[in-house]
Amino acid sequence: MTTKAKIAEQVQRILEGGDVTRDDNRDIRELMLSVGQVRDNLVYRSLMQQFSADEWEIGSDYLASYTVTVTDEVATLPVTPLELMDNRGIYSVVYTNDPTLSVIPVNNTFQPLYRNLEASHLEGRIGYKILGKTLTLINTTTGGVPESLDVLMIPSGIDIDEDEDFPVPPEMVDMIIKEVVNLYQPRPHDDVNNLTQESAG
Repeated sequence: MTTKAKIAEQVQRILEGGDVTRDDNRDIRELMLSVGQVRDNLVYRSLMQQFSADEWEIGSDYLASYTVTVTDEVATLPVTPLELMDNRGIYSVVYTNDPTLSVIPVNNTFQPLYRNLEASHLEGRIGYKILGKTLTLINTTTGGVPESLDVLMIPSGIDIDEDEDFPVPPEMVDMIIKEVVNLYQPRPHDDVNNLTQESAG
C-alpha cells in the first residue's frame, strides 16, 4: 500500500519536472493536504455512486483498522471517519478481546426518539454514536463496558499521517495524482495574466 507522502512526491516530481526531495521549493505538506482532500472526494463520489446502485459492500482497499481505548463509555478515534450517509464511514466496531462481540451503530437522534420504548435498549446489545472522532457507547448497562475496541473504518485522507498506509484502491492513485497536478499547473489564462502584468511593468 502507498502513503500520502509518496503520492505527494510523485505529484511534486511532475510539477517540478524532475527528481525532488521533501526540502524542495514547493511545499510538500501543502501537496499532501491536497492529496488527502482529492482522495476523500474521489472515494466519496465512488461510494455514493455505488450506494445509489444499491451496492452496499465497501471494498477493503478503502478501510483501515484502529484499536481504541474506552474511558467512561467514550473512545477517541485517531482519525476522523469519512463522512458518508448513515455514518457508513465506520464499517464495524468489535470488542478487541472478543471480535465476535460487535457494537451496533445508533443514529444520534435514536435515544430521544425511543427513550421509553423497548427499542431504546437495543435488544440487549451495546450500541455506539459517532460524532467526529468521538465514539460514545450506548446501553452499556447490559453487557458492561469493554476496555478497548477494534474499529474498521474509512479514514479521512486529510487526517492520515504522511507515512501511514493510505487506504485507496490502486487504480485510484493515478486519478489522485492527475487531479492534484491539475490543481497546481498554471492555466492558460494565468499565463496571459502574467504576460499582461509583465508588459504593464
